Amino acid sequence: MRKQVFRIESDGFNGAWYPASVQSYRGLIIMLGDSSEDRMAKTGAKWLNEQGIHVMAMSPDKKDYGHHNYPLERFRGNAWRNTWKIRLNPENHSKGIAFVYDTCPLNDFARRHGYIDFLPKLCYIDQITCSAAHGKLIRHKTLADGDGECNYWILGDKTSEALSDVGSK
Repeated sequence: MRKQVFRIESDGFNGAWYPASVQSYRGLIIMLGDSSEDRMAKTGAKWLNEQGIHVMAMSPDKKDYGHHNYPLERFRGNAWRNTWKIRLNPENHSKGIAFVYDTCPLNDFARRHGYIDFLPKLCYIDQITCSAAHGKLIRHKTLADGDGECNYWILGDKTSEALSDVGSK
């Protein structure tokens, strides 16, 4: 598989797929730098590829410098019908990456089709993925548990906040 580039005009989003050279079932979505094809994104993707991880680098627009409030909401109501409604860093954390999902199509599907008991196990994959990348996901609320939102705060696993966290879902 080769690198593939996606554009809003033809694909509905901007991104670049950087496949690992080895067969792997691991993948990561990244937003590094100002474009999915700039030096920072390419370097990050290359390092992850060397670890056997496929990478989808995404950016709000081609060479969009500094607007990483990725507008997934623009898909609401069209062919996707439902997607994640995201608020970026609503608690104004000064470290790491923080966001909140107010809606989740996985949660909606699980509730509609009777899989809600399975959903927390699926959501736990977020913890495993962060841990594998030496990160810590601090999340005390999930839609799957009926909390009304999923709150994410992702930090390095050696930060004081990560080391003192208790009870993340």
